[in-house]
Amino acid sequence: MFIDLGGHKSLQSMKQLSVHRLVYNFVQDLIEFNSLANELSLTPIETLSFQNSFSDSLDYNPWNLISLNLDNSSLKNLRMTENRLGESLSPYQLFRPPPSLQELNLSSNKLEKFALNLDNIRNLSLQNNFLGRFLTTHSYKIPISYNRLD
Repeated sequence: MFIDLGGHKSLQSMKQLSVHRLVYNFVQDLIEFNSLANELSLTPIETLSFQNSFSDSLDYNPWNLISLNLDNSSLKNLRMTENRLGESLSPYQLFRPPPSLQELNLSSNKLEKFALNLDNIRNLSLQNNFLGRFLTTHSYKIPISYNRLD
């Protein structure tokens, strides 16, 4: 998927978007993903879903690109499910979620560690990951000071 610069103008009534595909060309996909996130920040998007869209060997962190680009958006629900997100979402390297985000679903990934500022999150789903060992000694919540957009 690629949205040209200014493509958001035709998407002004879009409240939901689902992206379902595998990533093959990391450099091209990063350009496309940045373009998508930038244009979505200019729409009234409320629900964004990425299913089977990212692998663990990404050269970029999709969470941080979403957080950065959609920080001032109306995004309420984010689903990044059935991906292979493991080390690409390591704790203490993640930007805070957009302030409007209320529901976060990271189910069925390969997360072994996860920690994030969850002050505004009302519903969190982390099922079907590999978090057992990490959560026996760590919390999945971290103070806001660790998740800044610096």
